[in-house]
This record gives sequence, structure tokens and C-alpha cells, in this order.
Amino acid sequence: MHSTFYRKRRMVAYISMLLWLITGCVNEDFSDCPQGSFQVAFEYVHHTDNTCPDRFNIDVQQIDLYVFDAAGCFLKCITRKGTPFPKDFRVDPELSAGSYTLVAWGNLTDEVTLQPVFIAGQTTLEQALLSLNATEERSVNYKLTPVFHAMKQVEVNDVKEHTEVLSLIKNENHLHLNVKWFEKSGIPCIHRCADGVRVRVVDPKGATYKFDNSVVASGNELTYYPYQGTNNDAWNQFAGVFSLMRLVEGEKLTLLIERLMQDGTIKELYRSGLVELIRMHPYTRVQSELDRQDVYEVEISLIDDLDGDTDTYMQTAVTVSGWTIILQDTEM
Repeated sequence: MHSTFYRKRRMVAYISMLLWLITGCVNEDFSDCPQGSFQVAFEYVHHTDNTCPDRFNIDVQQIDLYVFDAAGCFLKCITRKGTPFPKDFRVDPELSAGSYTLVAWGNLTDEVTLQPVFIAGQTTLEQALLSLNATEERSVNYKLTPVFHAMKQVEVNDVKEHTEVLSLIKNENHLHLNVKWFEKSGIPCIHRCADGVRVRVVDPKGATYKFDNSVVASGNELTYYPYQGTNNDAWNQFAGVFSLMRLVEGEKLTLLIERLMQDGTIKELYRSGLVELIRMHPYTRVQSELDRQDVYEVEISLIDDLDGDTDTYMQTAVTVSGWTIILQDTEM
């Protein structure tokens, strides 16, 4: 008797659940069905600061989110501006179920150019490029607006609620370069050794990046000059600050120190591969470590040879996150 009663109660409960599902979800327009939501959040962890804070809402004022389908075809770009962004900032890209590649650029300005023209369903991820603009002389001598980048492959489910976090890296670096001249005796140079000296960083590929943030040759060389540069009163020291795009392991950026001679010729005093030089520091051996830093200090010491044409290389000091290493074999 009791067994039959409990079986009937279970049957009624089962039928009630089925009726709720039928009436609650299977409507013609699916309006009452439970819907999943997919959102994108962003972060920028500032590793140069030892506390490693998330500075997204401090350092990023604009986000351009590019969406590509599973085949790599461009679908849409969503632009949002924040003054600043709230800490719970999210983007709903309104995507149906499927696989996508998301590429986020932060702080895009007229200092950079994106190409080609993005056409939905036609432009591909492989074609997409970002290039740093330069003068007609293919040079840059100003402080760049920091550009940020993130890329992630995601799966969107129509039922499940899900938030993907895109972790941005900073594509702009500051190189603080100090050049000092000494006499052969080791005392600071008594001549105006810094007179007529110029420093520059040459990028043979022209600061052009694919949407995965790798470097691609643009066919145009680009030269960075310091946006700040000063000599000391004795003119035996030069200090300059460069603003550079992303430093990529294996790329051949060249750091040059040259002197303009009275006859108009230029004498090379020092040459080194910049990325290789920085990677000699134990904090920046691999790409992930390069991407975590955005400030580098390089001090180069030269011995005045008195002939005015050349100076003898002495040593280089590289400082990252407050730690300095001394190198004596980095002239290339």
C-alpha cells in the first residue's frame, strides 16, 4: 500500500517537472528558456611595480576588441572608452555558440595604423597588422602613447554563463640611456667628449606587428631618437630617454652611438644589439620576462682616445627592476 503510494508521488513529481520544462522553456521564440551569457573582462598586471597591481582602469582609456571566427575571418570590432573604466568593466560581444579568436588593443591613437581596411567576412586574422607611424624620414622622437595587446581563443556556449579575462601586455617601453666618457687613467673625461654625439635605435622591420603581437617586416627601416636628451656641464656625459615599441626576442634592433665630425662625416663609437643586450640581464632572459618589464636602464662607459675619431669601449651596465649587472663584452 505504502509502496504504491510513494511510486505515485514520484510519478506526479516527475510529470510536474516535465510540464514545467515544457511550459517554461519550449516556447516558439525561446523567450522563457534559460540563456547563457558570454562576457569579456580585461586586466593589466604591472609587473615593474613589485606589488604587481592590476592597473587596467588606470593605464587603459580605450579598448578595441576585434572578433574573428574559427576560420580566422573578421566579424566585428567593438570599441569602448573609459574615463576611467569601472573596475567591473565588461564587454558583451553578443556571440552565438562557437569558437572565436579575440584580439584586444588598448589605447589606439593616430600614432599607429591598422591595416588593411577591416571588412566583415573578408579580412583575415593573418592579414591584420598594426604599424607605428613615423615621419617622412622614418623616425620617431617623441613619447609614445602606451599601446596594450591581448589575444585569446575562446569557446562560447549558448547555455552556460561565462566570462573570459584578457590579460594585456604593454607594447611600449622606456630605455634610459646614459653614456659616460673617461680618460685612460679612469677619471672622468676632461674634454667635451659628448659634443656632436647622437644616439639612436634602429628597427630594420619598422615597428610593425601582426595581431598575435609578433613582428613582421614592413619593408621600411625605422629609427628611434630620444624624446629627452641632456648633457652635463662638463660635456662628458649624455643622458637620453627613448620610447620604444614592444621588444621581441630574436629581433635585431641596433643601439648606435655616433659622433658628427667637423668635416661632416659620422664616426661610429658604439654598436650593440639592443634586445640581445637587455636579455643578458637575468630578469629578462625570455619573451615573457621582456613583456613584464617596461623600463630599462643602460649605461655605457667609453674611454676618450683623444684623436676625436673613435673611443674605446669600456663596459656596459644594465639595470632592470633596480638590479644592475656589469658587462664588458657587449660591443658588437
